[in-house]
Amino acid sequence: MKCVLVVGLGSIAQRHLKIVRKLLPNAELIAVSSSGRKAVVEPGSAYQLLGNLEQAIDRQPDFAIVASPASCHLEQAQTLLAAGIPCLLE
Repeated sequence: MKCVLVVGLGSIAQRHLKIVRKLLPNAELIAVSSSGRKAVVEPGSAYQLLGNLEQAIDRQPDFAIVASPASCHLEQAQTLLAAGIPCLLE
């Protein structure tokens, strides 16, 4: 496993980021805000924050966890699946 994407920055997304880091300590973790809002990642964070879903797809993650609001799931999952990225919808 090389790269894991988490879509969303809320509490559930943060939980998934921590779990993935624990289970896959050598994986590259990337995250993207589901709303497009700008967020700040604390220094020493276990993941890299990207600006949008397209940038995340360009990194060719091995799989994605969609932990955004449910109203965003379908569109985000369709985009990820169209790019050949398997995803888990939270």
